[in-house]
Amino acid sequence: MYSSTTLLNFQQLALPLFNLSEGEMGSFFYSTEDWDQGDEVPMFSMEDGMPSMENTTVEDFFQGTAHGLYVYNFLDMNIFYVEKTKTEEEEGFEDFVVISTVGELPARESSRLPQRHQVKILRK
Repeated sequence: MYSSTTLLNFQQLALPLFNLSEGEMGSFFYSTEDWDQGDEVPMFSMEDGMPSMENTTVEDFFQGTAHGLYVYNFLDMNIFYVEKTKTEEEEGFEDFVVISTVGELPARESSRLPQRHQVKILRK
């Protein structure tokens, strides 16, 4: 399952874990070990052949790095720091699991300042 799970599927699995609605835009960004933001993988392609969350698998995304950023709701700028901590080859690997979070999501009526969250996700 891991090798065929797209970033869009991953988002759909993760949003309910944080009581977030699927109605907001989001994007993944490649990241360095120091959490520097790199290239964006948008929810949908604007041109043929462009990477998007629809056509990029979790495996492909984490091919060159163990770190990524997920930005949910560009108005509230909720930023999730996503880290791969376990690979499919390891025993007991069946599903995505949040193993660590830092911080709490603000109430919807909160200020429009960026909110940052660290999420470590593994596949159990």
